[in-house]
Amino acid sequence: MTAAFQLYLNAIKRPTFLFLLTQCILRFIYLALEGQEQAFGLFNVFKILSIGFLMDVFVASFIAALMIAYRTIIPWGKESKGDRYFRNFSLLLFLILVFFSFVADILFWAEFKARFNFIAVDYLVYSKEVVANIRESYNLPVLLGLIAFIALGTLLFHRKTEKKPITTTPSFFKRLGAASVFLALPMTVPFVNTEKLLSTFDDQIQREIAQNGWYTFVHAFFHNSIQYDRFYVTTKELGEKPLVSLPVSPAPKGPEKHHNVIFVLMESMSAEFMKTFGCPTNETPNLDRFAQEGILFERFYATGTRTVRGMEALVLAIPPVPGQAIVRQPENENLHSIGFEFQKRGYDTVFIYGGNGYFDNMNTFMSGNGFRIVDRDSFSKDEIQFENAWGMCDEDIFYKVIKEADAAHAAGKPFMHLALTTSNHRPYTFPDGKIDLPSKSGRASGVKYSDFAIGELVRLAKQKPWFDNTLFVFVADHTAGTTGRLEITPEKHHIPAIIYAPKLVKPQRIKSITSQIDLPVTVMGLLNFKFTQPFFGQDALKGTPQERAFLSHFQKIGYYDGENLLVMKPVKESVLYHGKEKITDSKEKKNILLKAVPYYEAASKWKENYKKLP
Repeated sequence: MTAAFQLYLNAIKRPTFLFLLTQCILRFIYLALEGQEQAFGLFNVFKILSIGFLMDVFVASFIAALMIAYRTIIPWGKESKGDRYFRNFSLLLFLILVFFSFVADILFWAEFKARFNFIAVDYLVYSKEVVANIRESYNLPVLLGLIAFIALGTLLFHRKTEKKPITTTPSFFKRLGAASVFLALPMTVPFVNTEKLLSTFDDQIQREIAQNGWYTFVHAFFHNSIQYDRFYVTTKELGEKPLVSLPVSPAPKGPEKHHNVIFVLMESMSAEFMKTFGCPTNETPNLDRFAQEGILFERFYATGTRTVRGMEALVLAIPPVPGQAIVRQPENENLHSIGFEFQKRGYDTVFIYGGNGYFDNMNTFMSGNGFRIVDRDSFSKDEIQFENAWGMCDEDIFYKVIKEADAAHAAGKPFMHLALTTSNHRPYTFPDGKIDLPSKSGRASGVKYSDFAIGELVRLAKQKPWFDNTLFVFVADHTAGTTGRLEITPEKHHIPAIIYAPKLVKPQRIKSITSQIDLPVTVMGLLNFKFTQPFFGQDALKGTPQERAFLSHFQKIGYYDGENLLVMKPVKESVLYHGKEKITDSKEKKNILLKAVPYYEAASKWKENYKKLP
């Protein structure tokens, strides 16, 4: 058994060491990058490296287990020529995967400041758009060629310097006994609460650095939905009457107003990009002007970090359910949506998108909830002046918006159109000569071009007979960044929301905290719509609205009232922050739980209770 143990150790030590080394290097890279913005402290660095190394060892133990299983079945001395080719080929693939994931981890961090998560899983599912995006953003042949070259060089070095194993072949039972020693570690992984280890970090960035990208990817793959009652605090467990009543639709006075509405869901448009919110540069002159001339929501927060979250909030006006957005879940048709509310009033309701709407299940969700689909397949060749991996440039999308509005007006129908933009997304490419920054020069150029295109939309609309009777609603789907210092950082959810209609609304600033789910209800409030079924959002322009925002970051859901942030997470855990400090006062936390839980608990039952009435 000793000989078999030594043979196994010799077989796995180099591959596992290489894996552990690359993961350690990644962690030091992220510490160096994020250390420019925050001081980690020696103890926290030690803690990050220690917990991180433990997670790396867990993953390495599974890698080693596969190698040991092979050696148990095909022992040394009994390998055929084909077996040796297979072993070398498998090792080469492993090396390519190690170096590829190393590069991918860094690129993913640069975009999201996070390890692989639901987004990475989605990217694997929608590989066509993602591969095209990577190809347009980076020199893919050079990158992949370099990875393959390094992997092949590492394999050849290993082959040349590898010590020849002893010639004797231990018996199967001795091999099995030795293998059981190595298999003991991966068998303990399910019993280790890694989430509890990571929860000891107060800082989300530190938590992300400590994690292992391979582990988080697999975890995200198998945990894309989660049962609320089982994993989160419920009203029954709180044992007291909730401090809020779920929204009851207001009873507006006067007749309904059937103004046109154009929602523009802007890709990754953080509030911090606007001069209105303190940006030192002038990248959004049009949005800043519309903010001055329309209704501006100063403290407005996105529900999540994905486009599908923004769609969910805008179409359903519902708090974010933990895990995947409703847009991505099955049985999400015929829900109580703004699509149906406008449709039953005779509106032309259209979802307009310049990419392929099958991505993220958007077409299925939108068509199942009251919208006609106009996506990439609906554009003729002469309607496309520029496109990249994600779809057409924003100008092309807005030209289509104008055409659809013209057609509805000519047919004598009011319209409610929802357009989703694409240009403010890596690789940040757009037609040349539009702005004073070149295409593919980074986020600033994407923001500036997107704002330019919005200006073009309004400029062209002003020439139309329907302009004076139209509400333009500009709102971001989410911010450009997703991870801050806290488990959920409100500042990383701060987005612009503007209602612009010079002939219909007066300039106004809403200073209270509002949620993305409030915007559609506020717009319908301007139209005096009477609902037979209430939405979760509230009209921010009427009465005294509650100041609260609903936030989510994958399995974590939050409730923010401007001073306090409540974060709820599996299993039945909750943390209360006041600013950046944790609050240990259980009574204060319970009071906020009594406000937040009823919303999330009701939203989690959307399949049962949120279907539209006949």
